[in-house]
Amino acid sequence: MILLIPERLWHPDQYWSNEHALLVEEVSGRVEALLLKSSENTYPIQQLKGDLIPGFVNAHCHLELSHMFGKILEKTGMRAFVQAVNQFRNSCTPEEEQVAIQTANESMWNAGIVAVGDISNDNRSLNTKQHSKIYYHTFLELFGWNETRYEKLFADANEWKNEFKKCANASLVPHAPYSVPPALFERLRNEGTDDLIWTIHHAESDAEQSLFENRKGDLAQFLLALGVELNDHSFHGAKSPTSYLLTEWPKGKRSIWVHNTRMRESDLQQAQQVLGSDLFLCTCPNANLYIEDRLADYEMWLRNGARVCIGTDSLASNNTLSIWEEIQTLLGHTALSLETLLSWATINGALALGIENHFGSLAPGKSPGILLIQEDQNIQRLF
Repeated sequence: MILLIPERLWHPDQYWSNEHALLVEEVSGRVEALLLKSSENTYPIQQLKGDLIPGFVNAHCHLELSHMFGKILEKTGMRAFVQAVNQFRNSCTPEEEQVAIQTANESMWNAGIVAVGDISNDNRSLNTKQHSKIYYHTFLELFGWNETRYEKLFADANEWKNEFKKCANASLVPHAPYSVPPALFERLRNEGTDDLIWTIHHAESDAEQSLFENRKGDLAQFLLALGVELNDHSFHGAKSPTSYLLTEWPKGKRSIWVHNTRMRESDLQQAQQVLGSDLFLCTCPNANLYIEDRLADYEMWLRNGARVCIGTDSLASNNTLSIWEEIQTLLGHTALSLETLLSWATINGALALGIENHFGSLAPGKSPGILLIQEDQNIQRLF
């Protein structure tokens, strides 16, 4: 055992304490107790210059896109970004992809990340996850309007899901409102009855809003070019991606809606009314700035009591997979406090992924990762 005595620590009840020290099992990093600094003890002591916080939870990542680092131009908009992802998805050898995935995994660990909600389209990240120190919940995202391909789609996805569940956890999930028609949502609900967490990309471009409002715009043209019929029944007549989702979304699942940069207040309120405390909004600020140079309306989120977590998205849309860097971006672009952002980056992310009993706070019994915010505002991993 060792007693860590910082200047302050982030208390499990989400406030700074300058009165407590942390008793830790030295090998595992398990938190044994919160003790007052003034308490008598016989444990070895380590005095620390800086503040202690739990490890970060990255609620949204695309590890398998790590080989695209630096290949896609910034601030070109969602349509150009999606086209570039498709262009570069198979731009290197499988061996190069594996090196990029492994390197990204290591960089997240070194940046203080202990758990990740990771989007996958296949099993190419499996080997890294099997040997990682990071906890991964893999979300196998499905999309497509061609119902004749669903049998193959679900056969592959269920096989990969079973593989990923051997090393952590996994779910079958929808990709985005515009790419998942009612028939695919129905199949997902039927196939994924044991999946307790769903996530989806939501309200992340003007083109997505235009598609639902009037069946026009870049996304509408993209779907029409694929032979998709767009009419009043395509999305149950929904006039926003939110209202469409709420007609199809299963109740009783923890729900992580990602990006939400175009989410309107009325849509958020409607979603909260239907999903309640199961709804988490995940923001990926560096990716949002990278792709469309726009952030979500966080003031509106806070005004409505939204539960928020933080993700990094991928190295196709970000220069680093670091939650601490996402926090720094938000501190520089908004009036959000560090205290609010630490809650988003730790306990809220753990709650969203259903791992709050193990991660998210410096509470006795947990092995949440232990980080030191140093005097120069850099992060040092202690456990």
